[in-house]
Amino acid sequence: MQPVVIVSADAEFASVMREQIEVELGQECMVSADGKGLSSDIALVVSDGTNVTVNAPLVTLTQRPIRVQAALAQIASLLALPAEEIALGGDYTLRMREKLLVGQGQSVNLTDREAELLAALAASGDTGMSKDELLTQVWKFEASVNTHTLETHIYRLRGKIRDAFECELIEAVDGNYRLAL
Repeated sequence: MQPVVIVSADAEFASVMREQIEVELGQECMVSADGKGLSSDIALVVSDGTNVTVNAPLVTLTQRPIRVQAALAQIASLLALPAEEIALGGDYTLRMREKLLVGQGQSVNLTDREAELLAALAASGDTGMSKDELLTQVWKFEASVNTHTLETHIYRLRGKIRDAFECELIEAVDGNYRLAL
């Protein structure tokens, strides 16, 4: 795993955050004033209103005062996500930590639930998963809960994928949802 990059013009604050991340999370850190040319698994950006581009999932702090424990919790939650790429079939890859669907030379940003939903469908193979199975695995709902949460998420995710890749990646077959690859 690459080190966490802390991007901040405030060297004193960056030093304190670096120490906290290394001690409390056991994660190596790098500090940069502007983030240019850096790539990492995770970046903590302390923004003063200027645009910073770092090739990494971001935890962005813009409000003052900065709550160190809240920032550490956000970084820890990103570190807990699997960093692996999941092959969905065809030309499509799901990058879990980045919450990014990549294919056909393009990519689309996903929400947490959308990434978890695609990962669950990828793991289910050709048989797919029922509504109750997906609600239990992705949302941690009890079986037989009466909700349209899953349908709403799938509808939006299908639209996002259709707009980006002009294809149908999720299909419903025999009461189950599965990847259409």
